[in-house]
Amino acid sequence: MFRITTLWIFCLTFLAAALVVVPALEAQQEEEPQAAEQHPKEAIPPVPPAPIPAQIITAKKVFISNAPGYAFGDYYPVDHTYNQFYALVKDWRRYELVSSPAEADLVIEISLTAIITAVRGSAASGCSSKGEMQFRVTILDPKTRISLWWFSEPVQGAFRRATLLKNVDMAMTNVVGDLKKLTTPAVASAAAPDK
Repeated sequence: MFRITTLWIFCLTFLAAALVVVPALEAQQEEEPQAAEQHPKEAIPPVPPAPIPAQIITAKKVFISNAPGYAFGDYYPVDHTYNQFYALVKDWRRYELVSSPAEADLVIEISLTAIITAVRGSAASGCSSKGEMQFRVTILDPKTRISLWWFSEPVQGAFRRATLLKNVDMAMTNVVGDLKKLTTPAVASAAAPDK
């Protein structure tokens, strides 16, 4: 009984939030064309790149952490994200992978998250939501647990398991590619502060 009551409270809270947020978003979308007419689009002025934390560039030892995230049960096991990321980083051979954060220069957390991107409907007629899956990587200082950098890559949805797994593989490859770009010396030196 408690579980059902908790579920109803969660649903009602979610619907109440949706009833407030969705009309506000729709009103904002209606106002945007008028604002665009009043203010022609201006190019965003270029900003010099901020430095990438030196620890990310100089790290030799990395601990990979399986952060909490989303799973599809047997369809896509919770440890698959961690195992796949671990294998790709190991094959890259840029870092020595260590078995504890205490030995590491960096901690890299990987997770598959599901975020709600849209909610439609009402409490009376029922509501539906649209979501997006994404891989999220957070690079942490192992001593302070301060986040040094993060990025994410969307995973395209699919109705068939084989297509979904193909999309997951492509997004995972992109995540490791983002990590490679971040730690490449040319990128790092371009973002380094002037002396």
